[in-house]
Amino acid sequence: AFSSGLIRFYYGSDLLGNEVGAASKNVIGIAAGMLDGLGKTALKGALMSRGTREIARLIKAMGGQEITAYGLAHL
Repeated sequence: AFSSGLIRFYYGSDLLGNEVGAASKNVIGIAAGMLDGLGKTALKGALMSRGTREIARLIKAMGGQEITAYGLAHL
């Protein structure tokens, strides 16, 4: 009903994981911008990789599903 050729919605049951992940990704984004400003763009891959793993651990520690960190809510 809400999907079309231009947009598609996905259902997920881990509300806590999505909320924590969506908020936490902004910290990673700010850090990525700081790396750009410092001319250290080569480190962004490591930041994204390790940052996503830390978000997954945080979600799990707060009672959410760890796998949620690797989904679409944190792009």
